[in-house]
Amino acid sequence: IPGDYWQELYVEVSEATHPPRGESSYSFSDKALSGWREKRLEILDEGDELHAFFRFDGSTCTNLGLPLLFEYRVDLCRQGEDNYRLLGFSCEPHPDDTGHTGMCAYLQDAGAIMEKIRVPPALPDSSLAKVLEWNPPVSPAGCLCAQSSRDHKWRIVLQTLHYSLLSES
Repeated sequence: IPGDYWQELYVEVSEATHPPRGESSYSFSDKALSGWREKRLEILDEGDELHAFFRFDGSTCTNLGLPLLFEYRVDLCRQGEDNYRLLGFSCEPHPDDTGHTGMCAYLQDAGAIMEKIRVPPALPDSSLAKVLEWNPPVSPAGCLCAQSSRDHKWRIVLQTLHYSLLSES
């Protein structure tokens, strides 16, 4: 479907030729990471602290594929010359979004799913350099109903942030 962000993402990820082991530890292609960095990521640099904002556009899996618009935020501080410490995370529907109210999990229990969406990713370390080691079970579904779908989005956000701040591209 032309213009459907998550359909395009799925095609990009599924068609991507993954580089041989050792060349890249990213789960996504350079093309995808570069595109997300340019179109979806904004970083505010406040000296030793940074605030990264990532705009997620998706759609519900059911209910006629209602559009979703979520805002992810990651707060960081510089840690040495080549690393950042992750300080805080948030994920909320954009103020203009109404599609999240059509997600199947929202229809079943709105409070519970919104609480789950607000839970930060279960990273093994607070270092941005280590986010490439985080490998949870993921699903590329466009909604945020399942943990695997939420982890997939957080993985995109964190790897795009890593790509933007720590890679040499």
